[in-house]
Amino acid sequence: MERKEEVVWFHTLLMLACILTGLMAGGSVDRYLVQVPAWRHLNIISWATFTGYAQFGNGLYLYPFEVLGSFILLFTTSAIVLMHKDAFRSIALPVHLATIFTTIGLTFTFFTFPVMLNIQTMGNNEAQLHQAFDKFHFWGLLRAISQLLSFIFCVWVLARNYRLNRA
Repeated sequence: MERKEEVVWFHTLLMLACILTGLMAGGSVDRYLVQVPAWRHLNIISWATFTGYAQFGNGLYLYPFEVLGSFILLFTTSAIVLMHKDAFRSIALPVHLATIFTTIGLTFTFFTFPVMLNIQTMGNNEAQLHQAFDKFHFWGLLRAISQLLSFIFCVWVLARNYRLNRA
């Protein structure tokens, strides 16, 4: 990659991807270290009601934006790295790992989304809601781990790239 505009474009995409993966990772850490343990002490119907409002309120717009946005940005940066192997050889591994983990997180989203849709039809059936809670948080925890790893690799790319540009 020779032109300065192309390098700036790549760095912009990478920075935006890092921001989105950071938002997802931060939300996931909060969810699994704070929220889920708290929900386990409350009425399952309260969880279902809250989840319905959260997932199908503002979450209906924010979560797909974060998940799809980070995937598209990281997929694009990986493609750029593949097209310009020599220019990005030193950061290729963490870029590709960030892309792989965000793709895995997107895949786990496809396992959690149907659970959320079904909660709407379960009413006050506590047994079904407990199963939904467990299933959602099983896949959600795996998704959270992959999102966190994607963010870590994004930060690694930014740190490594910063050091290379200062040298």
